[in-house]
Amino acid sequence: MTGKRMAGWVDEWMGGWVEAWMAARGKHCAPPTPAGAAIHRLILALPLPSIPTSILPLIALVVAFALASGSSARGAGRVRETLDLALEPPQARTNGPMLTQVQFTWTGRGLLEGKLEIELRAGQELLTTCVTPDLALTTGTVRFAMLLPSVAFQLYGSELDVIARFHTRRRTFRFPATTWRVPAASQRGCAVCVCLGRRGWSDVTSAAARSLHLERFRPKPAKGAQPRDGLATVNRHTLPDEMPAQAIAYCAFDIVLLMGSGLSELSGQQLEALATWVRGGGSLCVVPGGGLQARHAEFLNALAGRPAFRVGEAGRVEALAPDAEGIYLFRAGLGRLVVAPPPETAEDVETDAWRRAAAFLWKIRREQLASVLGPTRAWNPELQKFDAAVLEQMQAYGQIEGDSKPPFVLYPQATYGTGNLLEHLMPQRVRVLPFGVMVLILIVFTVCVGPLDYLVLGRLRLHKLTWVVFPLTAVAFTWFTVRLAEHYIGLESYRRAVVFVDLDERWEPIRHSRYELIFSAGRRDEAFEIRKALFYTMGRGEAVNQGRYYPGGYPGPQPRVQGEIEPIHYAGRLPGHYVVAQRIRRWTPYLNRTFSFEPPDHPLELDEEAQRLPVRSREDIEAIARRALRGAPRRRAAYILHGQTSHTVAGSSDFAMLTAPTYSYGVEAQSFLTTASARPQVGFFAVVSQVSPSGAPDFEGLTILDPTDDSQWLLVIVEQHGDDIYVYRRLFIITPTETAGAPRDGIREKR
Repeated sequence: MTGKRMAGWVDEWMGGWVEAWMAARGKHCAPPTPAGAAIHRLILALPLPSIPTSILPLIALVVAFALASGSSARGAGRVRETLDLALEPPQARTNGPMLTQVQFTWTGRGLLEGKLEIELRAGQELLTTCVTPDLALTTGTVRFAMLLPSVAFQLYGSELDVIARFHTRRRTFRFPATTWRVPAASQRGCAVCVCLGRRGWSDVTSAAARSLHLERFRPKPAKGAQPRDGLATVNRHTLPDEMPAQAIAYCAFDIVLLMGSGLSELSGQQLEALATWVRGGGSLCVVPGGGLQARHAEFLNALAGRPAFRVGEAGRVEALAPDAEGIYLFRAGLGRLVVAPPPETAEDVETDAWRRAAAFLWKIRREQLASVLGPTRAWNPELQKFDAAVLEQMQAYGQIEGDSKPPFVLYPQATYGTGNLLEHLMPQRVRVLPFGVMVLILIVFTVCVGPLDYLVLGRLRLHKLTWVVFPLTAVAFTWFTVRLAEHYIGLESYRRAVVFVDLDERWEPIRHSRYELIFSAGRRDEAFEIRKALFYTMGRGEAVNQGRYYPGGYPGPQPRVQGEIEPIHYAGRLPGHYVVAQRIRRWTPYLNRTFSFEPPDHPLELDEEAQRLPVRSREDIEAIARRALRGAPRRRAAYILHGQTSHTVAGSSDFAMLTAPTYSYGVEAQSFLTTASARPQVGFFAVVSQVSPSGAPDFEGLTILDPTDDSQWLLVIVEQHGDDIYVYRRLFIITPTETAGAPRDGIREKR
């Protein structure tokens, strides 16, 4: 109640009391107000003591003061019940999910129950809405981690507007809008998660974290110039109790660094999630401190694939086979593990051993190692390779002059062969209106609006009604044609997917990516229930390719057309269990990606004898492929990828669309299967051969083969499951016996 309203209420009712009292004593007063008349009747019915009239104003003041004090107390109570929200800006990775810390401060009494809604906007355009399940806030501060989907691929620039609300049953708390900076389409943002335990930052820990930045391998620009490749690596300091307990949440990072008590303070669930992420392609650097237990040695040995460490009496990690340099490199599934001793000074992380470890974690291409670890200590942009036909086209269009090469850029680029993928997923046969039926409808419509209209209205002498009959007839035939088309085509959605399943050395699935195309005959709202996975829409129609090809085929940055991707609504807790709502337009293909570390619906069926076959050469891989095709209950095909070539072993030809060359502006390029598994040496992938999993709405995360490493072979088995196509991939590292375990280009890997 405002001060003016409260004063008016007091005046009216106190005036009524005074008028009623004076009327009861026979005193003269002005005609009573309605309130005074009501109180007058009440007072007349009650025995009242004799009170001097002179003290009535004093009574009125006392009552007014009491009412005002009560109202002020109630108002003060409402002021104390405030809810504040603090969202920690994430250290965003290019096209990766955003991990933020949410902190509520509630000053009211008791529990406050409601849902947190977060809108991600680019200016006035809504990109994504995320709504949590019911939250119960206690008095004081409540802090928890929240994973938000990536929207960087939808942005024009690098600023993301964040609007948050908290909805309860009775009211909605609105919080001031904030702005986050995320990597733009023309930038390459990388993120390193640093967990130091309860120990704070120091010169040594800061130097160790910086030593894992990819920029340390960047060529030095000319004097006075600034790097223009758009590369930026950031550190995110995370406390042990804030480290994710779900593997999918680590997709927000390229590398995880555990130093000091960062390893010893992690729970078993956190260690299990971290191991799953590493085996799925992540990179982990462990610089263990003290206070370790046997379970921590088991964690390291499980990733190393063999007994390599133990915990000594002092609670520190000890290597079973000590190395002179003390830094151990392991392949763990598709990921990398580095175990290093604690550096004593900042200069200790500048050694060649640390440099090799950083290159190993970033999965630097074998061809670049000589440059990265050599005298120049930087990657060589000249190793970027373009087909001669592509360069010819770019010269013809004036994009490059003479013998010059395209600029060296690191931002995400389009994937060749995406058009082939869409063509393969689109329905091959769509039932449409027969041509004869369409001709018949046109003839009947012409007769109705022509001769029939003239003769009938002429006989009735109502030709003036032609202006009414003609549009009504047109509307009726349109309605009939649409309904007839829906009858032939149907209103159900057509859904077909390609699922990439990556296998480890035990032939067990360690991750899978599902690219599903939705083609609907009617406008509808689709709902997808997602569990322990990341879901993204990659756009519709031709926008799926997510990249602009300059004439000549050179892929440029990823500009997005406004309205190209409709807003996506996430309801639930990402990434554990949530529902995604997506609006589908009629007769428009949409491509969605779901990424998960969970087993796929259809694991690879391969007999145990084939799984136990030793692999020492290409012939051994071909033998496994033939056994996989022998007696297969479904259509299968097998391929072997090595270097820049793809070899078909045998099998069905129904999957030729995935392995056929693609064309851009008349230039032949590699097939989708090849470019998805081994990216061309252009831009960022002229430096690295693989990226840590991000679940991003692109095809970068599918790359697992280094075509410049002669020891790497990739077996691909393609199989049909209903309408879906499953692509099973197993990476083999074949090293000659006489050189096994020896340093190769400065990298000594443990297997």
